[in-house]
Amino acid sequence: MYLMKYKPFAFILGGLLVFSACSKDSDSDSNSNTGPAPVVDPIGIGAAKPNDTLTLKGQNFSTGANGNVVKVNDVAVTIISATATEIKIVIPATVAPGMYTITITANGKTTEIGQIAINPLTYYMIKGVFTNGSEYQLITINTQTGAESLVASLGKDRLNSVIYYPLDN
Repeated sequence: MYLMKYKPFAFILGGLLVFSACSKDSDSDSNSNTGPAPVVDPIGIGAAKPNDTLTLKGQNFSTGANGNVVKVNDVAVTIISATATEIKIVIPATVAPGMYTITITANGKTTEIGQIAINPLTYYMIKGVFTNGSEYQLITINTQTGAESLVASLGKDRLNSVIYYPLDN
C-alpha cells in the first residue's frame, strides 16, 4: 500500500532525472567548438620557401598546437608551437612553387589568412678548376630540372682561395 501511494511521485522524479541527464550530454559535446573565430594579423611577408618557419599573429587561437589546424591550400602544415596570440608553422618541403592560400581553424571555426607565394629553393655553387689564376663561375641550380644559370663570372687572379659557407635558404 505504501508503494502505491508514492508511485506517481516516483515516476515524475524518474522522468526529471532522465531529461536532465540527456541535456548535460549534449552540452558537453559542443564545448570543443565554442569560442570566437580566430582573427589573424596580415602576413608580414609575401613569399616563403619550403621548410621556412612562419609566425602567424592574431587572437583567439587554441593554446595547444593540437587545437589548431593551419593549411597551405589543402595541405596541413606542421605547427611548432601555439599560444592564444601566436602560431609558428613550417612550410612543407613537398610544396611546389606557386601561390597558396593559408587558412587556420581554431575553436571549430576557419579563417582565411591570405595568400603567400612559395618560391623554389635556390642552390648556389662555384664552378671551375680550382687552381691559382683560373676563372670561376657562380651558378644557381634549378632543383626541379637540374639546369644551371650563370650568376657571375669571376675572372683570373681575382679569386685565389675558395671558402664555402653553407647557408640556410
